[in-house]
Amino acid sequence: LAALAANDVVLLASNTGSGKSTRVPQFVLDEHQKRNQTCRIAVVEANHISPRYLASRVATERGEKLDGSEYTSVGYAVNENSELPCNPKSIIYLTEFLLWRYLDSGNFTHIFIDELHEGRILQETLLLLCKQRIVKQKNVKLIIMSETMDATKITKYFKAPIKFQFYPQMICETRAYSPRSFTPNVIQINTTHLDIPGRKYNIVRLFIEDTDVDHGHGDNPVESVAAAIN
Repeated sequence: LAALAANDVVLLASNTGSGKSTRVPQFVLDEHQKRNQTCRIAVVEANHISPRYLASRVATERGEKLDGSEYTSVGYAVNENSELPCNPKSIIYLTEFLLWRYLDSGNFTHIFIDELHEGRILQETLLLLCKQRIVKQKNVKLIIMSETMDATKITKYFKAPIKFQFYPQMICETRAYSPRSFTPNVIQINTTHLDIPGRKYNIVRLFIEDTDVDHGHGDNPVESVAAAIN
């Protein structure tokens, strides 16, 4: 929380299963609720299954229901299927494409990009849009979470000074400057990197052929394999 308060962009590297998607957004939300400050958090997921599942998981942890009421602080948006909370202090899990739709109208104070993987055009485009949003709306915080990201490269990208020319309703990153036309604004984005250790879960490889399961003849083969493991 201290790193987030002091920087515009926080890179969070941690193992899968450490609670990046569920716990970290709640830490931010709880802190703002304690201070009675507006906090609208967007957690961006790369697929269409995670938003609803994660929202349901977090709502259960907080003892809430996904009903969109003013008492609910968790919601999700997947294509046309959404359950958005009315509470001004809330967490919304959504897909990458829907962040484009809500980036201007969502009034987000914090944007989490979950499981960043380099080389995905959609995610890299989102980084550019978020970078522009931070420049245009300085009170927005960006948190990038992944186990495999190249933190050095991403830090260099955000820390590089940017020269922008401001037009109504538009920001253009410029490379060629003409003193007669304008004086560019040099903007620095503060970035930090946190590496939080987590724990990995042991994986047991078990082949059906190595068990006493009745191959293909049981009523429920999944339960049969589970019983064989136990």
